[in-house]
Amino acid sequence: MYNIKTEWDLKRYFFESINDKRIKEGIDLDLENLKIYIEKYKGRIASLNNEEFLQFMEDGSIQFKNMTLIHHYYSYLNTLDTQDQSLIKKMGELSNLWADAYQDLLFIDEEYKQMGYSKFIEMSKLEMFEPYKNAMINTANSIKYILTEGQEKNLIEVGKVISIFDDMYSELTNSFEYDFRGEKKTESEILSLRMSDDESIRKDAVESIMNQYGENKIVVGNIYRAVCKDNISDIKIRGYESVMHTRNLSEEMEDDVVNKLLDTVKSNYHMYHRHLKNKAKFLGKDKLEFHDVLAPIPAKRKNEFSFDEGFDFYMKNIKEFDQEFYDYSLKIFEDGRVSVFPKQGKMSGAYASYNKDVESFVMLNHTSEFDSIMTLAHELGHAIHGWYSQIQKECVYGSPLSLAETASIFNETFVFEEILKTVSKEERDYYIMKNLDDIFSTTFRQVMYVDFERECHNRFLDGEELSYEDFNEIWLKKNKEFYGDSVNVPEMAKHGWSVIPHIFHTPFYCYSYSFGNILSFNLYKMYKDAEDKKKFIEMYKNILRAGGSKRPKDLLMENGIDITSEEFYNKALEVITGLMDSIENKELIAQ
Repeated sequence: MYNIKTEWDLKRYFFESINDKRIKEGIDLDLENLKIYIEKYKGRIASLNNEEFLQFMEDGSIQFKNMTLIHHYYSYLNTLDTQDQSLIKKMGELSNLWADAYQDLLFIDEEYKQMGYSKFIEMSKLEMFEPYKNAMINTANSIKYILTEGQEKNLIEVGKVISIFDDMYSELTNSFEYDFRGEKKTESEILSLRMSDDESIRKDAVESIMNQYGENKIVVGNIYRAVCKDNISDIKIRGYESVMHTRNLSEEMEDDVVNKLLDTVKSNYHMYHRHLKNKAKFLGKDKLEFHDVLAPIPAKRKNEFSFDEGFDFYMKNIKEFDQEFYDYSLKIFEDGRVSVFPKQGKMSGAYASYNKDVESFVMLNHTSEFDSIMTLAHELGHAIHGWYSQIQKECVYGSPLSLAETASIFNETFVFEEILKTVSKEERDYYIMKNLDDIFSTTFRQVMYVDFERECHNRFLDGEELSYEDFNEIWLKKNKEFYGDSVNVPEMAKHGWSVIPHIFHTPFYCYSYSFGNILSFNLYKMYKDAEDKKKFIEMYKNILRAGGSKRPKDLLMENGIDITSEEFYNKALEVITGLMDSIENKELIAQ
């Protein structure tokens, strides 16, 4: 039915190879333009009038266009083959060029400090700066944490070393081959086996994962120590208020809002315990074992979904939701910008990559599991968000991570509701339980991750030295709080923290998933309740079009959503409670 491609057509959008002469030409051009830019503005920024400052901002937005394209090209090649050493070398060289270029631009921060907080706030209120308003407010908020140019240069040099640890974690974990009953499995394959109907398969899969990471404890433990210590050094040098302050600044989220999110979810862990006890009854157990947490409930249902089936279902239903969503979803496949299937050496998981004036790309690792349909919807939601945001200026193009999950989770929620309309009564209960698993994973478990990170980073901040075994101990404690008396948490679960890439690459990022779920539940309820669906969809698109041009609290308030209110959280929790009620009231749980 559809003429689509299932692998990236990188040559169409980028280069013939990493040795393409256009790569060097592009880098040389960018560096030459950078020299011109520096000569034009260095030492003059603080004295520019408003018209000149606007031109300065516009000139800044066109820097590094070629290097950005090259970075994406290298990243996509690395996604497809994480072990290509010649590519890894090229990536390191480009990273060093970036670092050197940013050192040359440190005068900008120094001159911003001369301008001061009030000047930026005053300028942000002028009509001529409206497209840049939020970027100027963010600059104002960050000014007091900017150091001298010399200090910033030193930190960039240190950052080059720290980045090695980030690369090391990716290179190490992507090289893992998981032993499973005499066979080697990729990470995507072994993770999917945790959801098998066969308990012995689930148990062996979980043990394989924990063993693999446990065997690499020295390296993984030291990498995480470096991550924590790097953050603590930044806090002490720059004077940030808390271990999470840099993340909250980048998310444009007020500390009290984030704390309320974390506290509200933690205080409702009992909801997850209720879900797990329901699952235990379905499975005929008094209490779940650790390997049962993601187990499907027994039900006659379709076990395998081909990619074509999942794609056709998504396309049919997204077209009914909105024609533009459908058209873009089809185009990204037709243009060869989606990598669908797993292979050895390919990065695990899934992602969508988008930037201003750069085509979006999506990476999947499709298996025959139901989850792959949800992942497809999720990542295409990200790509759609990036597409709508293209109307924004580059400095306010990307939404903060706190909003970046909006379209992805809304897409998932929409597709899931459509699936429920097509299945039998028994299958419906199966999928509701599975959806609850996903909801608790992305709304509650992510908060547990952040809770773990907070304790680790805070203990380093207080002067403690934490070892790999200390991380294990903290992780087991957080797991026991999270699972309550609903799950037998074994000793081997202690390695679980080291499996989570986000805590290594983007500390404290995971709360954005929880916030994204809560926001998306609010939006989806508004969609369901709306008498005029087209009016809602246009409002929803306006949120996506906004990119990072407005602070999340302000953008959402303009559209009738108050993220500081109890109602905001209660609506989402009511959706979850309603799903559990629908299961329990049907009296299908084995007694």
